[in-house]
Amino acid sequence: MKQTTSKKKIKKKFKKPLDKPHRVWYNKITKVKGCDQRKKGVSTMTQKMTYVQALDSALTVVTDAEVRERLEALKASIVKRNASHSEKKYETKEQKEATALREAILSKMAVGTTYATTDILALFEDGFTTIGKVRASMTRLAKDGAVERIEDHRKIYYAIKA
Repeated sequence: MKQTTSKKKIKKKFKKPLDKPHRVWYNKITKVKGCDQRKKGVSTMTQKMTYVQALDSALTVVTDAEVRERLEALKASIVKRNASHSEKKYETKEQKEATALREAILSKMAVGTTYATTDILALFEDGFTTIGKVRASMTRLAKDGAVERIEDHRKIYYAIKA
């Protein structure tokens, strides 16, 4: 007897579909809140202040010449450090290998000849590389403009641009 009543309660509970207007209303509210917090120039508690911004706000308040000079020097060093870190991009081992493979492919390809990816793979000795790496390298070379990509009946050929 108890089992039948519990099944009825479960059916009643899930019989009603989700309240669609409530979901739409909720989305409108969250979108408005998200937009307000992401506006430029509006400082909220959710956005972190950078060291440069903190030093700028401190420089507007400070009147002592010695303290002001030190804060400006600190700000200059932080800006310089940020600039040097953004310029340095280290290549991983895989990226270095891919660059070497692209250079090797370009050196082995002859001008005026079209190659399929299997033909390019045949230029190298067995075990040197895989077909996937050759395809990826050729796609990158085509995007960079070093080689021309030619499609012929769903078959892709590559040729060095003259």
